[in-house]
Amino acid sequence: MVSSATQTAQHAVQLKTLMSELQTVTREVEASEESRVDELKDQLKQIRKELTTANEQVREKEKLLDVYKEVGNLMWSVDESVDKAKRFAQRLFDAMPFHRLIFLLIEGEKRELKIIQDIKRVKSQPDSRRVRFEIERVTEEVVRTGKSKVIERSESTVVFLPVEANDVIIGVVMFAVRQWDRTRVLNHIKLLEPLIKMGARAL
Repeated sequence: MVSSATQTAQHAVQLKTLMSELQTVTREVEASEESRVDELKDQLKQIRKELTTANEQVREKEKLLDVYKEVGNLMWSVDESVDKAKRFAQRLFDAMPFHRLIFLLIEGEKRELKIIQDIKRVKSQPDSRRVRFEIERVTEEVVRTGKSKVIERSESTVVFLPVEANDVIIGVVMFAVRQWDRTRVLNHIKLLEPLIKMGARAL
C-alpha cells in the first residue's frame, strides 16, 4: 500500500506541476492581451492620423474655394494686372502648405519673365546663383512648352505650373513644399491648375 506520506508527496508534486502550468498559461494570456492591446493602440493611432489628414484636406479645399471667390472678385477689379497677380499669389500661398511661392509674369515687347511675388513661409538666405539659374531655366522651359514641371530635391519638391490665358502663356507659378507635405500638395494640383487658369483670365 502507498503510505499516506507518499500520497501527500505525490499530491504536492501534482499541485506544483499544475501551479507551474497555470503560471505558464497566465503569462501566455497576459502576453497575448498585451499584444492585442498594442495592436489596438496602433490601429487607433492610424485612425487618428487618417482623420487628421482628412480634416486637413477638407480645410485646404475650403481655403481653395475661398481663393476661387477671390479670383471672381479680381475679374471685376480695376486694379493693375501686377496688383491683381500679387493678391492672387498671396491668397494661393495662404491656402496651401507651400514653404515658398514665386509668381512670374511675362512683360514687355521682349516677353521677359519678371518676378511679381516671392513669398516664403520662413525667412531664409537669398538664393544662390545655382538656384537662381535653375529657376530661370525651368520657368523659360515651362513658358516654351506650356507644360508643368516637377523637380525633386533632398528636402523639398518644387512644382512649376504655366499661367495661361486665352491659349497664351502669360507667366509661371512656382511653389515648393517640404517632403512631408509633398503627397498632400501634389494631390491638389488638379485643383490648382484650373484655379490658376481662372486667375490668369482675371489678370
